[in-house]
Amino acid sequence: MEFLTIDFETASRYEYSPCSVSIYSFNNGKKEQLLSTLINPGDVYFEPKLVKLHGITQDSVKNAPKIQDVLKDICNIISNKFIFAHNAGFDISQIIHGCNIYDIKIPDFQYADSLMIAKRTWKGLINYKLDTVSEHLNISLNHHNANSDAIACGEIIINAINFYEITSIYDLLAIVKYNYGYYKNENFYSAHSQRIYKHKPSKTDYDRIKDIQITPNINSLLNEKNIVFTGALSITRQEAMKLAASCGAIPAPSVTKSTNYLVVGNDDYGNFKLGNKSNKMIKAEKLIADGQDLEMIDEDTFFELTQNC
Repeated sequence: MEFLTIDFETASRYEYSPCSVSIYSFNNGKKEQLLSTLINPGDVYFEPKLVKLHGITQDSVKNAPKIQDVLKDICNIISNKFIFAHNAGFDISQIIHGCNIYDIKIPDFQYADSLMIAKRTWKGLINYKLDTVSEHLNISLNHHNANSDAIACGEIIINAINFYEITSIYDLLAIVKYNYGYYKNENFYSAHSQRIYKHKPSKTDYDRIKDIQITPNINSLLNEKNIVFTGALSITRQEAMKLAASCGAIPAPSVTKSTNYLVVGNDDYGNFKLGNKSNKMIKAEKLIADGQDLEMIDEDTFFELTQNC
């Protein structure tokens, strides 16, 4: 059983700017570093908030390999391989988007998200971010270091395989009801979780909002803002709505002309950048184009906005 893990760090959330990448191979209990390098993303803005997380500055990468050269190495490594990443939509989008920019042929590969594997394996965690899952599994982690994050991703998959007492990553995906994604013959197919049907009827967003108490918070950027959620989150939809309400935000079930924020699950946000859009995303894009004060943000950005509530 062999699979690869990959992790990118970026200089900016708003432009294509990978500044570090690591790839590891996990094969029958042995791990091997296949690639680890800083990347020179060119003339891009290094956001102070991200620099604080990963410690990589513009000066750090001035002599690093250029993006296009690193992408060619990545494509050689991942060709016909199975890749895991945590919030895989983001990392896979770094490969595909970059190759499209620099006219690099994208190889065939398969991929899946370790976050969604963890979410369906270890119930009840406060969220399924890499540091939270790693702490739960006693995995050593220097978070936002590409090497450490890529290793932790692989260890999560190994732990899940051992948890279910199986030997195949395909058996693992079948157990947690997760369809892997893949790139084949110049076509991209995104990974996604299968719906798990329960006997009790599922709640709609309308139902989830009924009993939520909104707490005004004039110090919060979310105060009195209408907020909508879409995609697979690392916490339940109702927990996300309650968190938003604790910051003074007004949760809503659908995107309208009153919506100020559409929060997209991290994995779906990466897939959105590749052109895979939910109905809520499509409607939000149209409203933004029409001049509405509306932002689409990923789940991590949402958590940042709620930190001081």
